[in-house]
Amino acid sequence: MTTDDRDLIVTDKSIIAPGAEAAEPWKQLGSLLFDTSSEQSLEVLQERLEETGSTRKSAPGGAQVLIDAAALAHSIDRYSRQLQQQASVEREAAQGRVAAFIDHLQCVHTEAVEVAQIGQIRGHLEAGHPEDPEQRRQLLIECLASLRQGFQDRARANEALIASLRDRVQLLEQSGPLPLPSAAVMPAQAVVSDPCTGLPAKSEAEAALRRVAGASQSYIAVFYIHRMSLINARFGEEIGNEILLYCSQHIATNLIRPSDLLFRWSGPSFVAILEREESASAVAGEVRRVVSAPLSRFFDNSSRTMYLPIRLTAETFPAASQEYATLAGQISHFVLCSSQVG
Repeated sequence: MTTDDRDLIVTDKSIIAPGAEAAEPWKQLGSLLFDTSSEQSLEVLQERLEETGSTRKSAPGGAQVLIDAAALAHSIDRYSRQLQQQASVEREAAQGRVAAFIDHLQCVHTEAVEVAQIGQIRGHLEAGHPEDPEQRRQLLIECLASLRQGFQDRARANEALIASLRDRVQLLEQSGPLPLPSAAVMPAQAVVSDPCTGLPAKSEAEAALRRVAGASQSYIAVFYIHRMSLINARFGEEIGNEILLYCSQHIATNLIRPSDLLFRWSGPSFVAILEREESASAVAGEVRRVVSAPLSRFFDNSSRTMYLPIRLTAETFPAASQEYATLAGQISHFVLCSSQVG
């Protein structure tokens, strides 16, 4: 018979109500247990029982009380260890679920402020603060509330933009058809558009560059989307076309003003002609902020949904005192260098 079996036999046997004289050791044992701190180990409790054993053994039933108490304390300690092991396993599983949730948040929220908040949550959880779980819970609640508020703000901004565009379309519809231009100002040919993005094509950009070459308040910004050949080879040109459209919309929304022009250039590149009164360094900084914003989103094809990060770079130079050949050469040089970087 093992020690554990003997423990079960001792602790599971029926307890016979003792008489008044035999109950005295139980009273003394109860006082001892009540005076014992819950943080003390089993060994400390056993030592205290042994120290007072000589006086209690003389009482009726005192020796048996000590035996039963020691066995009971051992069983309680063993059960406590089992609970601690189970709690440890459940805690690790919960941490794994939280880590997976944080990974999902990082895929969905890509704004710089949101990325910093998610990093704060992850750092706090990985550091581990078991002594203050309420602080961890409050931090998670505050960060999630901030992420939700940011998402709601963007949704409201998109709704306002859609409503504004709808109003503009309605005004155009109510204004009736525009008068046809006279033969003297009739364009020689229609504007050539890029079928993927709907932007004016490279030929239109070249004509516009000839018009603005040498202008003092005109700046040229050229943009390049990296790894497009790899994306087309791996996911198909349909996904590549969606990325081109997505990037053109990002540039148009965050940079282009009513007086500016945006064109599709050759390959995964765009050219913008910007009319600005600011300095060249200020315009270059404006363009850098647009391309430095993290770009990523989910894309769907016929077989699966994928989450793709997008890398967009740009270069800006003034059109003042520049001929068309110089401007075109600077654009081609940037596109060539960017294509070699990957």
